Amino acid sequence: MCSSNRLRIKASLILLSCLALSGISATVTIGGIEVPDFAVRKWESEYQELQGQAVSGLGKSRVDRHKYLDQHVTLWDTDRDALEVVLRRTEALYNNLSRMQSSKAISSFGDRLSYLRQKASGVGLSKTAASARKDIFMEACAVRRQLALSNPLLDDFNEILYANHGPGILIQSLHYGFLHNGGGLRILSGFKEGNPQTRDLLQNSVVQNGRLQGQTLEGGAFYGAELSYDGQTVLFAWCEKKGNAVYLDPQSMSIKHPHFADDEHYTSEEFTITDAGPGRYPPDGEQRIFVRATQGQSFHIFKVNIDGSNLIQLTDGRHNDYDPCWLPNGRIAFVSDRRGAGVRCHVNNMVQFCGTLYSMKDDGNDIIPLSYHETSEVYPSVDNNGKIVYTRWDYVDRDFNVAHHIWTCNPDGTDPRAPHGNYPYPHSTLDQTEKVAHDGRFDRPWSEFFIRAIPGTHSKYVACASTHHGNSSGSLVLINTAIKDDYKDAQVQRISPGDCFPNETPGSAPNFIDNCNTGPSYVAPWPLSEDYYIAVRRSDPGGIYLIDKFGNEELLLNCDGEKTAFPVPIRSREKLPVISTKTWQGERRNADDHKRATVSVVNVYEADFDWPANTTIKELRIIQIIPKPWFCPIQNEPFMGWSHGGIGRMVLGTAPVEEDGSAYFEAPVEREFYIQAIDEKGMAVQSMRSGTYVHPGEQLSCMGCHEDKWKAIPPLSTPPAAFQRAPSPLTPEVEGSLPLTFARLVAPVLKNKCMGCHVEKNVTPDFTQSLEETESPEKGDAVGTLYNSLKDYAFYFHAAEWNDGLGKTHGGYRTIAGRFGTRESQLGKTLLGANHQQRMQDGRFTEEDLHRIILWLDCNSMELAANYDADKQRRGEVVWPYLDVDPDNPTGVEYDRPLPGEAVILSKLDMTASPVIQASPGIRLVNKNLLRIENKTPGTLFVSLHDCTGRKLCGVAADPNRRIVDIDLATIRHASGVYVVRVKRGNDIFAESIMLH
Repeated sequence: MCSSNRLRIKASLILLSCLALSGISATVTIGGIEVPDFAVRKWESEYQELQGQAVSGLGKSRVDRHKYLDQHVTLWDTDRDALEVVLRRTEALYNNLSRMQSSKAISSFGDRLSYLRQKASGVGLSKTAASARKDIFMEACAVRRQLALSNPLLDDFNEILYANHGPGILIQSLHYGFLHNGGGLRILSGFKEGNPQTRDLLQNSVVQNGRLQGQTLEGGAFYGAELSYDGQTVLFAWCEKKGNAVYLDPQSMSIKHPHFADDEHYTSEEFTITDAGPGRYPPDGEQRIFVRATQGQSFHIFKVNIDGSNLIQLTDGRHNDYDPCWLPNGRIAFVSDRRGAGVRCHVNNMVQFCGTLYSMKDDGNDIIPLSYHETSEVYPSVDNNGKIVYTRWDYVDRDFNVAHHIWTCNPDGTDPRAPHGNYPYPHSTLDQTEKVAHDGRFDRPWSEFFIRAIPGTHSKYVACASTHHGNSSGSLVLINTAIKDDYKDAQVQRISPGDCFPNETPGSAPNFIDNCNTGPSYVAPWPLSEDYYIAVRRSDPGGIYLIDKFGNEELLLNCDGEKTAFPVPIRSREKLPVISTKTWQGERRNADDHKRATVSVVNVYEADFDWPANTTIKELRIIQIIPKPWFCPIQNEPFMGWSHGGIGRMVLGTAPVEEDGSAYFEAPVEREFYIQAIDEKGMAVQSMRSGTYVHPGEQLSCMGCHEDKWKAIPPLSTPPAAFQRAPSPLTPEVEGSLPLTFARLVAPVLKNKCMGCHVEKNVTPDFTQSLEETESPEKGDAVGTLYNSLKDYAFYFHAAEWNDGLGKTHGGYRTIAGRFGTRESQLGKTLLGANHQQRMQDGRFTEEDLHRIILWLDCNSMELAANYDADKQRRGEVVWPYLDVDPDNPTGVEYDRPLPGEAVILSKLDMTASPVIQASPGIRLVNKNLLRIENKTPGTLFVSLHDCTGRKLCGVAADPNRRIVDIDLATIRHASGVYVVRVKRGNDIFAESIMLH
């Protein structure tokens, strides 16, 4: 390039800088191509970055190139300056587009690139030639931009919908409307022609319904943008921003604000907690900030036509509703904090809420929960299989930073699964002597946000690899769940440049690795294909970009410092498969086909781990996870157990496992639980460290105990034994396990059977202080001391944040079969040893005493179940957890719904075709041990009681003159569950199902 051309470009750049400062948009011509000013400024910064990396060698990746979606995204050893990098990447783009579309428009770029390559070869790399090579670099960028905008994937849309919103916020706080300011919904046009223009989608929109009817959405705060499949309707969240933060007064359980008590947005109805129920909230405690205050401070979901008409408010109230997405069946999935669960740690001492998945009709009615997970879920979208894909924080007895990765479920919430990322190494730290374990969290992204399916694929997704305690921006990655998970990064490839993922470590800022290059930071990528994406870049210069896998990115809109996200091409797209609804919630609840929910397991021995030799699994133990309520302070307040940030639990019961490994049992619904495999001694052999849940009416089925997804399951020669009978009722565990507290479950055994001997013989554990402690007995101090004396002898996994996931004995991220709970603890090994087994034979303690301790050790050795009223729990009082618990039906089984096979049972009893008695006998339970049948019409009654297999448990023939027939249930061996009462009088037969406890 001649010297005069260089002078013209430099003069143009100076002019562009002046115009940018004045807010005037302009264009400049480079190499005969007219380009926007913001693109030129972007290329200036790109040149400086690439030049520094290429010359210093810092940009040359230390990571294997197969870890990248395309090798061109890295710097090569042959790259000597920024010009060689941009030419190589642009040629890769040209070759790819040539294969996509053979046309003169594309082929002409080949000649132009050859010309630039030849031109570059004539200019050396000396310092005196640097300016000339930079001019060729700028010309190559102009050609690259023209080529990129010729991509045929851009042909079917001319506009992009996006959202402006407030500042970058920590992922756990992003949904609080009061933390955001301003923003709006915008439409970008003219980006292909280099003359981008934006307009406000809601400029002339007026709310058509609800509390805000007749108003415009001026001010406030906006969050998110989602477009319907036909490209005609937009979903978004908006917060009115009326009122300020308020405070919780635990004494009166009312919400107070010192300055805005008379504000119209703080009504007395909103102040009072009315949905807790008697005795279901803490009566005392310190005042703390309460952030879900009023409808004026919360995000609510709206929809509007793409032309700005018909603005409809879909949700309202004091709940934050956000992250909406369209489902193939026409409903809307979204995230809401309306469940009332809180995160286990808070920012700036604010009590913070967890958002979990919900869905509703497209008019805002029939809101139902899809998830009962105990911690946060964010950013749902729908993949090409018709499933919801989202990010879940999975913290069950594990380090807080370990798992924030991809999950999928059906649109009705059934079948939640983690395709990868949930179990990094080390799986166990039981054998460590020091904190020397390799930190496997660095082997794959720390978190994966904004997950969205790649068009035309069934297993590939784009996501932002990011951090846990940061905002959700990060490196672009491709996730391929069709590749076998190696608990590292086998399923992950980098799309954007960089040789490490954003990460975290104690006491250091993110990206603490020496010379770590994470590359540019993006949010909300929208895939056009596996090779091309539209995304918002948060790192300078920010804006909406067209990105390819070769390392090229073209700035479509310079956002001038505004926080922008959620770019969506405005076009119709193929509607995804509709998966049938298999739950009975909301409007479907109690329909005629709503049967009792069940869980079935084909063969527990089908697993992706090795069972200990000679293992026989006799039962499954079902343990409910108790979410942390919103009103509880940070982490270990109150102290729940030795597991930092630990969670309470309730043992819902056990279900039998048949000899062939199958199980079939009645399911607890609307709560998260995990399952343990129990041996013939009642001890856990294996335990989940995540959770699942069952919806009303759902028939959940599993192949095995964490079966290997990559192994073909052998065909069954006969149906599993458990499937040939009615589902087993849950067999209750011992008193003190529902809810599980140390004071009720274990302390009585230690006090009555253990403490005296240990104190007398001066052996460990030392119970002396517990025995002698008398100070403040009303607070349960002695029990608390007794609990703490067992810390070194019990078993628990640690949920502490930062590096405690690697801590000695209590760390790791998966349970090792056979090395868990009672089997692994010093206390368990001692009690199972010859000395204590002989003492049990001598009558010093009973098998039930031993079982109580076994159960406690297997349940992470927790002290409390509820996150409040610690003193009451230590005194042995029953304190029901606040969330997901019904004290009248603590197991959560749908006893009011018929069993799935009940009609078959009735047919076995020859009842379905029989005439109905004209005057039906009255059948009722007088109490739990007395079943009464009233003979309202004279005649001999033949009464029989049957279980759900049709087996007859008892029969009574009543005298014709006997008007009352009583059956003493205490004399009949039965478990809790549904039974059928059959009454016959002459040729008339009557049947009714009842629930017995």
